[in-house]
Amino acid sequence: MANTHQIIVDSAEQQIADLETVEADIVARVSEIKEKKRKGKASSDDLKRLADLKAAHTSVLKAVEDLAVVTMKALDQSDELARIISVIAGVVTNLKGTAQRIARIGEIAEKIGNLLGGVSELSKNIAALKKDKA
Repeated sequence: MANTHQIIVDSAEQQIADLETVEADIVARVSEIKEKKRKGKASSDDLKRLADLKAAHTSVLKAVEDLAVVTMKALDQSDELARIISVIAGVVTNLKGTAQRIARIGEIAEKIGNLLGGVSELSKNIAALKKDKA
């Protein structure tokens, strides 16, 4: 059981690291557009992209916060497992929405799409752990 627990924690930590990379990419793109705006060279498309990137940034930060729950020692309690499964399902839904929003501007969506697989796998591992505890 401890081995399964460690696999889940390691997977959650990897997903968090990947999301933090995406978050850094978003921040860099936001900074680029803000610089263009400061210089008076931002187009209306740039401003729309800025709004999309800001929404994506918020979404990614929320996903990191939610996945951090998985690394807690509360995995040993069945009620907490049910709550964590629910949180992970919310992260998946949130990231799908973010990927769809960003897809129209063609940035970062592929990375978020790839993360969905890892987060979905994490959810399956947690569900399996819950079954084992039942």
